[in-house]
Amino acid sequence: MENAFKKGKTIVPFSIDNGPLKDDFDFLISRSQRIYAFNGKAAALEELVATVKVLLEAQSQSKKQAEDSAPAADDSTSTPEQGSAPAEEQTDTAAALAAEAAVDESAITEPRQMSRRGDDYYYGKGVEKDYKKAVVWYEKAAAFDYAYSEYSLGFCYACGQGVEKDLSLAAYWYKRGAEHGSLSAQCNLGTAYKYGNGVEKDYEKAFYWYSKAAEKGNARSECNLGYCYEYAEGVEKNIIKAFFWYQRSAEHGYDRGQHNLALCYHYATGTEKDYGKAFEWFSRAAEQNYSGSMYRLGEYYENGYFVQKNLAKAIEWYRKAAEKGVAKAQLSLGSLYESGDGIEQNYEKAAVWYRKAADQGNAEAAFRLGSLYEKGTGVSKSLKTAFAWYSKSAESGYAAAAQSLGYFYEYGYGTEKNTEHALLWYRRGAEKNDAASQYRLALCYANGKGVEEDPEKALEWFIKAALAGNPDAQSSLGYRYNNGIGTDKDLIMAAYWYR
Repeated sequence: MENAFKKGKTIVPFSIDNGPLKDDFDFLISRSQRIYAFNGKAAALEELVATVKVLLEAQSQSKKQAEDSAPAADDSTSTPEQGSAPAEEQTDTAAALAAEAAVDESAITEPRQMSRRGDDYYYGKGVEKDYKKAVVWYEKAAAFDYAYSEYSLGFCYACGQGVEKDLSLAAYWYKRGAEHGSLSAQCNLGTAYKYGNGVEKDYEKAFYWYSKAAEKGNARSECNLGYCYEYAEGVEKNIIKAFFWYQRSAEHGYDRGQHNLALCYHYATGTEKDYGKAFEWFSRAAEQNYSGSMYRLGEYYENGYFVQKNLAKAIEWYRKAAEKGVAKAQLSLGSLYESGDGIEQNYEKAAVWYRKAADQGNAEAAFRLGSLYEKGTGVSKSLKTAFAWYSKSAESGYAAAAQSLGYFYEYGYGTEKNTEHALLWYRRGAEKNDAASQYRLALCYANGKGVEEDPEKALEWFIKAALAGNPDAQSSLGYRYNNGIGTDKDLIMAAYWYR
């Protein structure tokens, strides 16, 4: 039998005769591929080389001897990801299925065999997929302190697969697996401490477990460790070390590590700004279907970062990310449909994508959707609906929406007139440096709307809005200098602002 572990340009061939060890070897290959995906090439190659030696030595033995002695994959790094069955397991023949189903389970006495039987049921390898039976076999192996099965039990409890979801028990089993050397368990235990899932939130313990797994090449932990250093979670902030660990993770093939490394190059975090390298790593992550990087590639093509500006490609990447649920990509796609840049203008489609993003809590998308309802563009005009979306956006902190919401309260559009509420929202927008809000707040002080008339206070806000480029504020400022309202009369300043 010929087989190989292949990723990109790396091909490591091994050969073994057809016979009793064929299934073990196929299983080894498929599990090693998963190790590559989560822990990098070095760990996968080490796994293959060490294990195939034992397989070759056992090749001449009987089927029973081979089954008893065949080693499992490095269970400290294997990861039973839900819904990610290896290719070989998806293409078993009917004969292979029958052979697997005929396994004498009463003869399974070794923990690695118990763990593998658990995997059979977890992935549906040769038997009908059954999470409950998978848990039973993982528990049997875990009774022998078998780290991989302890991790697998933690994963099942975390996801509610075969058992009732219980984050406390998930953390318990992750801890057991982590203490017995499972890198994936160490990583997931770190995440449990980071978010307080089943344990008390503790950034220092999260950092500790991420460090242990990262130092042994676990790609996810390398990425998480970089995040700890970047955002000072459990350790002093150090963007140089953050960059180092993101780079390690990226080079081990982890998509999130590649994305975060690209962000470092984009924002000059721990390294020099380099749009070219950022583009390269965003591209690598996008090739692995990492949606955040797809969105970033859309940005690069829209704005001409490193690559030539190309709205068609920008739209292509935005659409890919948007269809995967990235709110920022949905917003960007909606914006291009609204403006008609690089695509046929379509307000209806703009509204569709704005709504998708707004439903995920994107404040700018909610504001833009409110604007469409206010104007009746692409949707049926509804001031009440516009008010609802402006409210949602403003309450999420979007400054432009605060001005619109204040305006609706001031004039009773889509809601009852309320000058005090109008003043409140104008002030919130103004304090966030929104020029339109500053102008409206200045008018409130100038005219005594919702507040006592105060020409000097009005002048103060007119100046801020004028300096921010608001043309109405500039005109009002010229008028006030020309007539000495809230300030000494100054024809030179009046002429300046009128201009």
